[in-house]
Amino acid sequence: MKLGVFGGTFNPVHVGHLINADVVREYLGLDRILFIPARMPVHKGLDDPVSPDDRYEMLRRAIEGNDRFNVSRVEIDREEPSYTIITLRDLVREYPDSDLFLIVGADSYNEMHTWKDYRDLVSLATLAVMKRPGIIPCNPELDAAAARYIMIQNPLIDLSSTEIRA
Repeated sequence: MKLGVFGGTFNPVHVGHLINADVVREYLGLDRILFIPARMPVHKGLDDPVSPDDRYEMLRRAIEGNDRFNVSRVEIDREEPSYTIITLRDLVREYPDSDLFLIVGADSYNEMHTWKDYRDLVSLATLAVMKRPGIIPCNPELDAAAARYIMIQNPLIDLSSTEIRA
């Protein structure tokens, strides 16, 4: 199975998340997209925190009826901070015969070398990098780490959860 892993705070989830997830799924021929809301994001603070359970429920309702989308509580139910490497290791154990594709925006891709154990992370999943308005994907450290990545030709949707909360 080809499994897309789409993590984030989703505070709140919006149509841009859903459209781009579907574009990535089609572009890569993924069998399923697994949305993973973070309990305690390490690289982002929650400036207007909605409870993790409420963000999970918003996601669950947003994807209801799409049998290619699922939402996981793997990070919501974990007490420690939401490190992507820990989540990917958990998913490798849960889906041992699957190819994992970690879906990230160009902004996250550019900072990924600052993530915990990023060299191990890129060995567990192919990176599916989505374009973001005004951001050029560039990360020499990931290139040096032999990261497998695919630049997705997704629509540029000028919408963010931060703007929605404002």
